[in-house]
Amino acid sequence: MTLLYLDESGCCCQSPLSYGYGQIGQQKSIPQKSKKGRRVNIMGVWEQETRFEYALKVGTYKTKSYLHFMDWQAQRAIDRLFETGKPTVIIHDNASIHCAKLAKQRHYIWSKQGLSLFFLPPYSPEMNRIEEQWLHLKRQELGGYVFEDEYDLAVAIIEGIENRGQQGNYLVERLMFN
Repeated sequence: MTLLYLDESGCCCQSPLSYGYGQIGQQKSIPQKSKKGRRVNIMGVWEQETRFEYALKVGTYKTKSYLHFMDWQAQRAIDRLFETGKPTVIIHDNASIHCAKLAKQRHYIWSKQGLSLFFLPPYSPEMNRIEEQWLHLKRQELGGYVFEDEYDLAVAIIEGIENRGQQGNYLVERLMFN
């Protein structure tokens, strides 16, 4: 069985409050734009030490984007099933887009493609292994930086995910929404 963990996370152009070092007697500061901008959201699936597949979107993920991403995963699951004989299970949290009526209607179709879904108990993000990837991305790759706009932030996210893949020696692939 191939076990994947799915989740979404968001990043903004401003740097979160953190700690830093400066000259004695001088306060360190990172100038930030007053304009907040929109968040860049990431939807990803993580197979531990093997692969990370994701998509980026400026703004909130809606059910339609989730279905597009999951259809991509279902196609990959059916390919994997024919190649290896292993079914795929994606572990989800209980986000509203995961439990939407349209999503539930697709569960049967996805199961015929070798893709099963397992939902974590409510309010248990610690059980979703992909959370570690988000933490690393936000602290190690993006922490302490301020981005001019959403484009620069998206580029930094892509580079951060690619860096993480190279360091961990696992595959990284990105789905591009039309």
